Amino acid sequence: MKTYYIHPAAFGSTDPGYGHVPVVKAYEAEKRVADLEVVKDLFLRAKALMYQSGGTPIENSLNPIDAWLYDAERAAAAGKGE
Repeated sequence: MKTYYIHPAAFGSTDPGYGHVPVVKAYEAEKRVADLEVVKDLFLRAKALMYQSGGTPIENSLNPIDAWLYDAERAAAAGKGE
């Protein structure tokens, strides 16, 4: 576990008595970044599924394969508790 430190002067403090203070632990930051990347990937997948090249929402598509994929993704997300 690695902890990052920053000097209070970085925030404008001129008091030398405080020294360096811990800002964030590396594993917490890395976990948060990983969580955000998962959300971003999910958003991009949903965006790709929701809009076709013509910009039409997939629910209104006349193509049954598109509707099937949309339902499959929605069922998979519901199965994971999302």
